[in-house]
Amino acid sequence: MRAKIPSGVQALRELVLTQARQIQELRERLELLERENAELRSRLGQTSRNSHRPPSSDGYRKKTTRPALPKPQGKPRGGQPGHSGKTLERSLAVDEVVEELPKQCRVCQREFTRKDVRSWGASRQVFDLPAVRLRVTEHRLAEVCCCGQIHLGEFAAHVPASVQYGPNLRALATKLSIEQRLPSAQVAGLLNELSGTSFSERSLELTLQKAVQLSKPLRQSIAAELRQSDILHFDETGVRVAGQLQWLHVASNAQGTQLMLHSKRGQEALKSKASLWKDFRGVAVHDCWSAYFDEGRRRHAPCGAHLLRELAALQEQGSTWAAGIHEFLLGLHDNSRRAPTAASILREYRRLLEQAEAAEPQSWKPPSKRGRPKATKGRNLLRRLPQHEAAVL
Repeated sequence: MRAKIPSGVQALRELVLTQARQIQELRERLELLERENAELRSRLGQTSRNSHRPPSSDGYRKKTTRPALPKPQGKPRGGQPGHSGKTLERSLAVDEVVEELPKQCRVCQREFTRKDVRSWGASRQVFDLPAVRLRVTEHRLAEVCCCGQIHLGEFAAHVPASVQYGPNLRALATKLSIEQRLPSAQVAGLLNELSGTSFSERSLELTLQKAVQLSKPLRQSIAAELRQSDILHFDETGVRVAGQLQWLHVASNAQGTQLMLHSKRGQEALKSKASLWKDFRGVAVHDCWSAYFDEGRRRHAPCGAHLLRELAALQEQGSTWAAGIHEFLLGLHDNSRRAPTAASILREYRRLLEQAEAAEPQSWKPPSKRGRPKATKGRNLLRRLPQHEAAVL
């Protein structure tokens, strides 16, 4: 059906103005919908390479993974020249010898015995585990009469009950549970199959409680050394404990790691008794989460891998300024031993940020949403980069 066009100059002018307003409104709505669509597509396209998501969230359709900080290229695969290498070698200490005799004479069919052996030829060695069998040790108290008194021996500290599992079995159970991260049912089942015992999940629970007590001096020593370190890396991740959300806080360097479980993620956890954060005075490497930027007497270094992943995500959405800063930061990393002067680095960094400020939209407001406009991911990053300029560089 054709639209009816009004007659008269004034009516036409009003029609043009009305349509101009409608076109402007539709243009603004289209722009908002495009930004919302880009936001949703960026969420769907998030991987461990361009976001803070862990590699386990990438699913089965994983592409070739590349580290945020590229490793040096050009080296051939395998051991490098000068590397001694390790391989299985023959042993002089042999536990058992299996003699392989020929069965019988090919002429007279006489069966051979060891007495017929003239000499031994080639030999081969097999390295294998022996059959696992629990070794039962009984501790008995001796009674000695001397000077008219009866003297009794004392049980060792690791023998508190009439029957118990020994320290070697408990150490293996602890290693499987803590270091290898096997579920408790699998640990109990594996030990039962290997040793023919009735090691239960409750036994594992008691074993781990004992391990906590025994490891306390070691954990205190590691924490003390970490506090005095020049640089520490901090992070936190959500974990499920008895069906409830908890937070696993990590503080580490090349020599040691502290894992701390807390019900909170922020300042309450960072200032808790077990946390190393409140006492650390060196350089703290972390993502740019606001809780880390407190008033403590420490220096900050935002994690370069996190920044590069954020910039990579923006590049995938067509951001040219993100590509420039990504290349700039990677260049500093690659040329860290022959870097230009600090003043020239700072000038280039600020020049790139000025270009980014002009190119990145200020904010956008999702359709049918109330409240203040939402900043783009690029805008949020551009607020942090100049704010923590010294820490980033």
